[in-house]
Amino acid sequence: MLWGLGGWFVATAAVIAYRCLNGGIGLAGILAHDGEAQADHRPAPDRIQMLVMFLFALVAYARLALTSATSHSMPPVPPELVALLAGSHGIYLSGKLTRALQGRKKKSP
Repeated sequence: MLWGLGGWFVATAAVIAYRCLNGGIGLAGILAHDGEAQADHRPAPDRIQMLVMFLFALVAYARLALTSATSHSMPPVPPELVALLAGSHGIYLSGKLTRALQGRKKKSP
């Protein structure tokens, strides 16, 4: 069970990495908000924090799954991990809402 789960994680990561490297998954400007920020190569802080928190949660859950491989099913997601992801997405969405409201103020006469 442990080797199967570890192999599945490695295979999935390899497929994603391959698709990113050959252009199947476009990564240009993935951390920028708009075309102007993308042209200046400026990453957005809220997108960076969401990426970091996602990667942290992914590693934490993978460790949990690999250490509790005695059962034949995936372990339940800890509430702390759900709260971490919800808070991270909340920060991202509040930044997106703020930018949208600021954009409306600029457009209105």
